Amino acid sequence: MKIGVILGRGVEGVGVTKNVVEFQKLFPGVEIFATMDKLWPRRESMNFPVSYFRGADWDMVSKSTKKFPNLIACKDVVDRINKLDACIIWSIPSKSHSEECIDNFIRMAANINVRKGLVQVDHKMASITRNARLADVCNNVDVLMCHSVENDFARWTRKNNIKTPLTNMGVGFNFNKDYWKPIEEQDARYVRWVGRTAMWKGPDVMIDLHNNCFRKAGFITVLEGLEASIQYPLVLYKNSKEKKDRRDVINYFRPEKGLDINETRHPIYGSEQEDMGAYLYSSYTHSDMMERMSLNGFGSDLMYFKKNLYGDNV
Repeated sequence: MKIGVILGRGVEGVGVTKNVVEFQKLFPGVEIFATMDKLWPRRESMNFPVSYFRGADWDMVSKSTKKFPNLIACKDVVDRINKLDACIIWSIPSKSHSEECIDNFIRMAANINVRKGLVQVDHKMASITRNARLADVCNNVDVLMCHSVENDFARWTRKNNIKTPLTNMGVGFNFNKDYWKPIEEQDARYVRWVGRTAMWKGPDVMIDLHNNCFRKAGFITVLEGLEASIQYPLVLYKNSKEKKDRRDVINYFRPEKGLDINETRHPIYGSEQEDMGAYLYSSYTHSDMMERMSLNGFGSDLMYFKKNLYGDNV
């Protein structure tokens, strides 16, 4: 079966992208199309085949670009997908995308004539409402898929009188055999957290656990994937508003002048030492991070959600 996948928000390099990458591994006939109207810092964190298109261009590329030499327009995506068996929209443009990109995306959804579905993984209403013309997209597909039919998105569909069928989606990650290491090769001192600067992922909790419990037991805690976003004080400080009561960390992701003495923002992986604060690192290449994780004793996932947000997919 040949399936076209559309990333209307582009390659963000976060969970949505990882879902699509794994889906493509399971089904080699998958073709991925992504907008390039907005470029995200993590875009190159995962290596996979993707065709980029400019969402603001309908039937002709208005301007060429060296970064995307094979750039196509929206109608090209529609024509190619209509030669496939099905289409899955995995993300849609945000309200901050251009009006042309948003309008063209709805036009694309309406003109794709193979069976099509929308995967919606946003788990909070604030995130859901950032999607541009979400109701129009929902009404132009044959099925809606999300983590739980009782979550915020499901309630949003009922409130907005969306008649498109809604069902649970599956999540399946097959980790490469290369990442299954003999226990003798693993360093049991390491606890590795991987995520981003989103507080529902618990980076602050991970740091406090290390400093209060793990550190004195000889563990080394590493957090990878943190961005220097406006939320960075929430990670570094217990009193983030006044920037007081700073956590004891080795801070590479957002060095502060006079406080962090790292000579570079690029850490030497594997050089971490015991009896130190948690190590905070920025973006990573996914395959490299997985190799580091495979050699550690423990991985950490501290996401916390309200009931039914993710159903049985956590």
